[in-house]
Amino acid sequence: MAMSIDNARLHDMSISDGLTELYIRRFFEIRLDDEIKRARRFSFPLTLVMFDVDGLQQINEKHGRKAGDGVLFEIARILKDSVRATDIPARFGDEEFAVILAHTTAEQALIFAERLRERIAKTKIQTISAEVQVTVSVGLGEYEASIERHYQLVEHTQKAVELSKQKGKNRTTTWKKEEPKA
Repeated sequence: MAMSIDNARLHDMSISDGLTELYIRRFFEIRLDDEIKRARRFSFPLTLVMFDVDGLQQINEKHGRKAGDGVLFEIARILKDSVRATDIPARFGDEEFAVILAHTTAEQALIFAERLRERIAKTKIQTISAEVQVTVSVGLGEYEASIERHYQLVEHTQKAVELSKQKGKNRTTTWKKEEPKA
């Protein structure tokens, strides 16, 4: 007997990650480009939040890949529970997540990011082989007029994530435009 999948289910499968059920990177990038165009046209704030799971590789090595998948699944659940209906969350990479916050300044996004970071840090995640706790390193990037394409905002926000990691992990950093050198 042949299996039938309706078009709506096929569409959902093509834009979402199988493990986390969040949007996949490519679809997310398309949405981010669209949101940047809207922010430019209608002059509203837009902030991108990105975060990496700290120490996921060690969990995979110590407890196995299924434990790491359990961590990713639980973080995605926490993220989905934390966003507004208008926010756009995604799994951006192996252990990297992202959220588009339209009509949100960096200051407002910082409140969201800190709540999310703290909630993840406090959660005891029961995996198939162990109970673990993880932290995340978070970066924020706010849209500004000089940004024309999504990859520019992603690049700025990823720099902020890297700064969070360099400063000791489990923290949030906002990308600041570098002042021109005299």
